[in-house]
Amino acid sequence: MFIRSIAGKATRLAMILLFVLALAGCGDGGDGEVHMDEHGHADEFPGRLMVLDAENQELNVFDLESEQVVATFDADAGFEGSDADGFGNSLRTTSDGRFGFVLQRTGHFSPTNDPDANRIYVVDSGLTIEGHGDHSDPVWGDPTLLPYQLGHGGGEMGLYRPVHWSSHHGLTAVFYDGSRHTDDDSQNVNGVAVVYRDSDWDSQTRPEPIFQLDVGSYAHGAAIAFHEDLFIVSVGMNEDVGGLDYSTLPRGVATYRADAEDVEMDIVQDFRGFCPRLHGEAVSGIYVAFGCNEGPEDNNPEISPGYTGDPITERSGILVMTYDEMSDSFEAAEVAYPDDGSETTSGGLVGGMGPSEGIIMATYGDHFLKIVGSEVVDGTDAGSELIEVEAGSQGYRGYAFEPVDHNFPMGEGRFVVLTRTGNLYIFDLTMSGNELVGQVQGIVGDTRGFRGVPVPSLALAPGFAYVADPDNNKVYEVHLEDAEIEREFDLNAPTSVVVFGWFELEEELEFH
Repeated sequence: MFIRSIAGKATRLAMILLFVLALAGCGDGGDGEVHMDEHGHADEFPGRLMVLDAENQELNVFDLESEQVVATFDADAGFEGSDADGFGNSLRTTSDGRFGFVLQRTGHFSPTNDPDANRIYVVDSGLTIEGHGDHSDPVWGDPTLLPYQLGHGGGEMGLYRPVHWSSHHGLTAVFYDGSRHTDDDSQNVNGVAVVYRDSDWDSQTRPEPIFQLDVGSYAHGAAIAFHEDLFIVSVGMNEDVGGLDYSTLPRGVATYRADAEDVEMDIVQDFRGFCPRLHGEAVSGIYVAFGCNEGPEDNNPEISPGYTGDPITERSGILVMTYDEMSDSFEAAEVAYPDDGSETTSGGLVGGMGPSEGIIMATYGDHFLKIVGSEVVDGTDAGSELIEVEAGSQGYRGYAFEPVDHNFPMGEGRFVVLTRTGNLYIFDLTMSGNELVGQVQGIVGDTRGFRGVPVPSLALAPGFAYVADPDNNKVYEVHLEDAEIEREFDLNAPTSVVVFGWFELEEELEFH
């Protein structure tokens, strides 16, 4: 455990005493009573969790106020799994915290690989608001599994393998991966980028996308909806310029308007070739970033036997795009990877909020690269800094920035990492410094080398982290300010977890 000062511990004990006294006066809290500060803001997080039970292929919605499972969705409720090769689930939410999604996909597409297993289920958390003029009250309603699905298995023919997901400011972008088959080109499937308004999920029928684009290749790609008429989509290149002849990863991005229909003819800004072997994306304020993963080792015929381009002598870097509101366009810069003699690149990125807005964190071996968008200089490592986490961790089970929202002031934009060794690290990476402000050692077991079995996962709410431990049938709630386990919840085989809440609201919420 992270040891705080004696004074800090005394303060915490006083808060616990006040908490107990408050409970004595307000019952069990199951009627929506939430502890508030002097401004009427919640000083705890009263939302919900969506948790996947990997053992039983069930989806649970867990209420943090009542500490009870308030809904379970299984095969009888219409939530199903698959025995298809390579089948997997991942959980996502809209950035406003109301809707949850289960992305299901199989291995590479083939007629014998159950294409109907590629689908997305949609869950309404039941967390809504009731307006009262100058403010709104939060409402805890019944969670529901909505009656429609997305993707091929949901009736959208040709949309296979939903993988990369981006949701912010009321828009959600899904990239449905293509699939490459070296022995049978007739089975190649193109990737497709699809964007929805989050306000349209509240429906009994599948909403119509506001943007959909076939990317023209079998890419494993990404898409970002920057606003309702500006979209960034990863795209391939012709094979005669080192395109997708040797990798399913794209070689850059292009921007499009909402009426785009053709991946080549309708490009607004062309950044193809700027980011070879693109993987991983993030948005933070006016900055968008992508990880680029090509290097000298990719010129090795044993690794990339199909490569026919010019010899590769240097690693690529991080592509950072800066938005200019006046021109409604982007400027692009490449942030060079550290000159450390390694072949390390980045394939995972996240963007900061609130005090951390403008900061991108990119995976880099056992460490991270902190990139400050305003300090980036094209072709150099300016604006980037190596952040050490834990040597020998062999990577991470989860990493994210803490959400920041005016209705939940305990959220400070901290950066939280769960390592494969089972340790949780909490960083303040605001412009003032790179401080490790807390850690919880051994919160879960060491899962280095584990493959094909349920492993721990991480989700964040303002002020709190939630760590799913499937091996011990627990979800731990960690208070980020104290770096201590606040509560633990018994849930069967919780392999994935996401947070539901009331975020991105213009109005003030009042908790009674």
